[in-house]
Amino acid sequence: MEAHSHNSDPFSRLGDDEAAAGAVPPGDGWQPLVPVPEHAAKLPRSLVDRVAPAGFSFGAIWKYVTAHGERAFFVARYDKPANGVPAGKQIRPFTYCRDQAGQEDWRAKAMPSGRPLYALDKLAARPDAPVLVVEGEKAADAAALLFTDYVVTTSSSGSKAAGKTDWTALRGRKVTIWPDNDAAGLAYAADVAGLLHQADVASVGTVPVPQSWPVGWDLADELPAGVDLSKLTELMALSAQQEPEFGSWENPDLSLLGTGRRPAPGFPVELLNGWGEWVEKRAAACSAPLDYVAISLLASAGAAIGNVRWPMAGANWFEPPLLWCGLVGSPSSGKSPSMDAAFALVHHAEEQMAAGYDDERRDYETKRQTAKATREAWEAEVKASVKAGENPRQMPAEAAIPDMPPRPRVRVADATIEAIAKLASSLPRGLLLVRDELSGWFGAFDKYGGGGADRAFAIEMYGGRAYVVDRVKNAEPIRIPHLSIGILGGVQPDKLADMLSGPDDGLVARMLWAWPEQLPDFSLLRELHSDHKANSAFARLVELPMSADQFGNPEPKHIQLTSEAEDFLEQYARSVAIRAHQATGVMAGALGKARGHVLRLAAVLEYLWWCIQPNDREPDKISADAVLAASGIVDGYFLPMAERVFGDASIPLNDRLAMVLIRRLRDAGGLTFNSRDLRLSKGGPLRDASAMEVACSALVESGVIRPAPDREGGTKGRSSKRFEVNGRLFRKAA
Repeated sequence: MEAHSHNSDPFSRLGDDEAAAGAVPPGDGWQPLVPVPEHAAKLPRSLVDRVAPAGFSFGAIWKYVTAHGERAFFVARYDKPANGVPAGKQIRPFTYCRDQAGQEDWRAKAMPSGRPLYALDKLAARPDAPVLVVEGEKAADAAALLFTDYVVTTSSSGSKAAGKTDWTALRGRKVTIWPDNDAAGLAYAADVAGLLHQADVASVGTVPVPQSWPVGWDLADELPAGVDLSKLTELMALSAQQEPEFGSWENPDLSLLGTGRRPAPGFPVELLNGWGEWVEKRAAACSAPLDYVAISLLASAGAAIGNVRWPMAGANWFEPPLLWCGLVGSPSSGKSPSMDAAFALVHHAEEQMAAGYDDERRDYETKRQTAKATREAWEAEVKASVKAGENPRQMPAEAAIPDMPPRPRVRVADATIEAIAKLASSLPRGLLLVRDELSGWFGAFDKYGGGGADRAFAIEMYGGRAYVVDRVKNAEPIRIPHLSIGILGGVQPDKLADMLSGPDDGLVARMLWAWPEQLPDFSLLRELHSDHKANSAFARLVELPMSADQFGNPEPKHIQLTSEAEDFLEQYARSVAIRAHQATGVMAGALGKARGHVLRLAAVLEYLWWCIQPNDREPDKISADAVLAASGIVDGYFLPMAERVFGDASIPLNDRLAMVLIRRLRDAGGLTFNSRDLRLSKGGPLRDASAMEVACSALVESGVIRPAPDREGGTKGRSSKRFEVNGRLFRKAA
């Protein structure tokens, strides 16, 4: 996996001389392919080193992506050191190209005009966030850590090439420009401001950087003496522009036309390596987004090694690799068929685990009957001893009725806490709890007398710690050495608000969410694809042996991260800690759990990659590639998904009703409507008269509609519920 650098020198100002930037001449016959095809290999490091200018060495590399997170191109910086300090720098762009003969390869060639902005996927994931434009990728990475309320971006190829970037992705956004503190920086800011106005942004402001600050200073440099973050924030505030007044008939506020949700990021299926093709084929067979299949696979694999292999970072940080995953979507979105695709692998593995279970069950029946007969004989002996005035002997061990061995399994569905606890006690490898509707599981915690204890048990299921269940109905407490249970289930969007309104005890923050866009069509599977390879691979996970402690009890084996992997994880944990500190509510909790999710997911990926390669030995370390892939999935997919889920659930009911009404008015296209007729004919959430009244009031306040009453039938009597629709609604939509 290629990772862009977050700790390199600033991007150099090369101007728009492509030859000087190391580009291949445009007439060479090689045409860049954007996005990079999924089948394309990684950018070869050998190519990056081969095109280094004489006297320069590789310094850093940055990845540009599409709005969906697909690779677009790379830019690498090369440093020319002098006395141990970079004294010069040059840039080389790298794109994946195809020549006239159809041959494809990576080339040191620049993408033509229309280049995507840096961090375009993050811009797409946070459509309502203000935008900060800086000069250079390193400054962008640094600014993103300083100003977490903003999405930070830049353009490629230096300060004079802003015009070669497509700025239309910022249409309608509030944008602030932070220039480098020199003449070239101010010129770049002026160019960008003009391009932004052409792109029809909502507002543009430029930060007034004090001229007394060091020449060339940017946000990636150390702060000037006496300057702290509050000063930077103060400068940002000075750039604010006067926003137009919304809500009048002349200038209606049409923000309610949005869904209220951030767009869904695409799942990076290429990071699953050998499993990617299986995921895509299973998703196509289900007519479902591949997200559902991929995440069901991750959750199932995590449970398969839940108490068998634990990733370990540093001297004493280890966690079970199980995951808690919620698939959000309507009843027809394909959640259940997608989970079933992964469960087919689990079922095959469970059948393999239970290969000797029939013999074990017969052995149990023999021991049970033997114990029963022994106990009856002993009881008769006790009676005789008591009658004779003698002390009866202690019950022999053979008279104790043994517990029935459970059938080996990975998955358990809709079980009570007591049933789950008993299974966890007798099946030490770990489990996956499956719920068709997670909201029912969450809601049950607050409905019954044991709700508090059940919620506490649920939270403990995540940590893998020892746990004891004491209930009156149980003669003996249930002792669980490592309570490790993953969760996978579906959630309907209208149930999210209730789920997220519970106690802030970290239960929701532990969830990894998937809410992809629903596919617009349905297609039947025409060709049956064999799952033999996938079944065999997944079964390798349940064949892994457990370790044992000094008393012979089953114990997870700790798999250490490599030193490089620990460095990457530590760096990621520091960056996400800053974001968590500045976030609020349930999103702060999700960010706080992100580093743990990366550690868990790195182990799941490492073992998924291993099991699909039949000749590979079991990993003895968690690699840096696994940590980088895991951090990419968490930061580029699961955290944006959390923002999408939490943001929608937090929309006030009044706004949600207004969103439904404004979309119906736009689709209808008329300039007048009767609210009573509309609610009775269309139904849905606006069928209730009070709901329609709330929606109409919100749109009147926004300047989208205004009352236009008349008298029903042209006579005296009750006013009709007639409204006029602002024609700007349709012009803006067009």
